[in-house]
Amino acid sequence: MSDGSFSGDTVYDEHFGGSLYKVTGDVFVAGVNNVSHPSGDVVVYRFNATTRTWANLTNVINNFNMTDARIMVNESSGDLFVTYIRGEPASYTYPLYKKSTDGGATWSDESKRLYNESGDDFKQIKTNFMSNATFFAVWYNDDTDDLHGSIMDSTLRAGNYFTNETLIDNLIISDAFFDQNSPSPGMVFINETHGYAFYIDNGGDIRYRKTTNGGADWITEVDLSGAHTWRAVSVWYDQWTPGNTTGTRIHIVASHEAGGINISYKQLDTSDDSLTPATTFWALALDINNLDVTIAAQPSITMATDGMLYVLGCAAEGLNGGSCNVTNSSNNGVTWTITNVSGFQNVGRRNVTGDDPTQIFPLAKGNILVVSQDLRTANTNFSSIIYNRTA
Repeated sequence: MSDGSFSGDTVYDEHFGGSLYKVTGDVFVAGVNNVSHPSGDVVVYRFNATTRTWANLTNVINNFNMTDARIMVNESSGDLFVTYIRGEPASYTYPLYKKSTDGGATWSDESKRLYNESGDDFKQIKTNFMSNATFFAVWYNDDTDDLHGSIMDSTLRAGNYFTNETLIDNLIISDAFFDQNSPSPGMVFINETHGYAFYIDNGGDIRYRKTTNGGADWITEVDLSGAHTWRAVSVWYDQWTPGNTTGTRIHIVASHEAGGINISYKQLDTSDDSLTPATTFWALALDINNLDVTIAAQPSITMATDGMLYVLGCAAEGLNGGSCNVTNSSNNGVTWTITNVSGFQNVGRRNVTGDDPTQIFPLAKGNILVVSQDLRTANTNFSSIIYNRTA
């Protein structure tokens, strides 16, 4: 499959997100077109893993000011949840969601508002990638530097009224660190009750909190920082990969300032919450030193169906032609090797750069799907390319 746009010529919000349905291997991507415009729509695209083609599904909602669309998949039923921010900028905004039980052909009524008061600076929603039990969204209030979250019931408690949210952390990232912009997931629920939220706090430290009661409470934060100033974090859970039903590890990658921007790796074993490397040590995964220090360099990580780990990070405009760099590990993150394969390492054929959102997904036979936007053009289309590891 050649590199190219699948969304048509329009302006898309930079805060998109994707997920996949493990039963079929299909990938779903949600975004907002006509961003910062009253006629904005929340759109969803589906990548058919068999035919390797994209289809535009029914719009989730039309003709509002919206941003920050994300999508989750119920890995058992295939039901879709799409979250987004809706409202009037500089006046009021609300985090909301809709659900589809027919693969995106139709969408439910809009949910309750997920925050118990209005505000103009609720932004940057992130969700867990998939689940068969718990669907949870977190969002950032940049007036108060708080991170809030709320469960999304599969029964969809509809109605135009408020529901109670959960405060996860009140010392969260400032705009200087860009963490919540990444399309890749930063949260994992391993079952109905136990979940992990990863984020950068207002000091540039990387941390996580854990819940054991379905997101009602989040226990004391764990500092993963080490000596670096961190910029963005992304995660991948073993069992998000099709065919993996027993894995217990959360794979964590984060970008940091060290002679430019580099990307480091560690893992958390959810069976006992042990860390490898231990405590605040990290393994350097992508040592390229040409990622722009002024840009988030949002990494994306996935585990392929053959067990190979991949990490992608995009270089700054003008460096390596605005290309992306990919590294892989065949030994569970102990060592990393640059993936020097034409059509994968240089996935940025539309001049993808350090601040362009990019997300990678596992396909069958160890292949990888790359989805990205180019924010440096008038039309910020979605485009994709496949790395064919095997025929």
